[in-house]
Formats: sequence, C-alpha cells, structure tokens
Amino acid sequence: MNISCVITAAGAGIRFGGNKLLHSVAGRPMLEHVLLAMPAEAFSRRVVVLPPGAGALQALCDTLGFETVINPHPEAGLSGSVKLGLGAVRSENNPDGVLFAVGDQPYLTRESVLRLLAEFSANPQHIVALAAGGLRGNPVIFPRQSFADFDGLAGDRGGSQIIARHPELLLLCEAGSVVELTDVDYRA
Repeated sequence: MNISCVITAAGAGIRFGGNKLLHSVAGRPMLEHVLLAMPAEAFSRRVVVLPPGAGALQALCDTLGFETVINPHPEAGLSGSVKLGLGAVRSENNPDGVLFAVGDQPYLTRESVLRLLAEFSANPQHIVALAAGGLRGNPVIFPRQSFADFDGLAGDRGGSQIIARHPELLLLCEAGSVVELTDVDYRA
C-alpha cells in the first residue's frame, strides 16, 4: 500500500513562548521524537511542513531523511500547512492514504504508528485515527477519496473539519499509552 506522511511543524509556538520544536525532551529536540516515530520503510514519502527561516529544523529533517516544504504564511493557520503537505506528497504519486501528524507530540511511538498503518491497510476506505480510551487524537490517516475535501479547509483547523463532515468513515486505533497523544503547548 502506498502511504505518505505529512508532519505539520510550521506553528509559531506562541503558547509555548518560542520555537518549541527544538526544545529538548528527554535529551532530543521535540520534533526529532516525532520524526523517529515515522519509519522510512512504511511510507512512500515523508514530508515536514516548516515555517520560513527554520534552518535548524530543516537540517534535522534532512539528517533524518525527510523532505521539507516551507509554508510562507504559517500565521494563516494549520489549514495552509495541511494543504501544502498534501500537495507535496500528491505531486509525484497518488498515495492510497496520507498520515498527518503534528510536530509537538514527542511521546508518540513507532509501535503505535505501525499499528495505525496496519489498521488503515485493513480498512483503506476509512479515516483512521490514533486514540486513547476512545478519545481521538493524532496522527490520522486519510484515504485518497477524502483528498478533495482538503481543498475547502481554512483557518487554524486541519483534518478535524473533514472528520466532522464524514464521521461514518472514522475508525479509532488505540495507542500504546494515553501519553502518546499529548501535544506539548506549554513549557513544563
């Protein structure tokens, strides 16, 4: 199955008080944890959407084998990054599905990502989201037939708008631990 990965990492980290994706979590930059959870062999393409001037983040992505796309207007909200990422992975192939993840989820594990991919492979017509205790989180895999819905996204919301329009397509896949769904918005 042809599945691509898009990680949105263009936010300003305003609530955090600065660039949180380089902030050290357990001795590594926050974004590095997310990148390491995305196995290269499982994806046809792996793309990270970054803001302008993110040289250190771009170097990290390059080192770990991820393509980067620059969002020239990250202040316009998450929807711009999501559409840019989807456009990038669709430009050279037409994947069966795209996994969208956020760059500030440092406790996400490779095992949960692989479980999510297996669930999508068994149910390729569904939207499959990582969850804990029945509560939906990220990452989420969207099937090819939902890609056209991304054209209408606006503001600071991403795929949740599509899930709200198509709740009948949503399947949940349990994470190894509830902590994996934690996105870091504030300094500890």
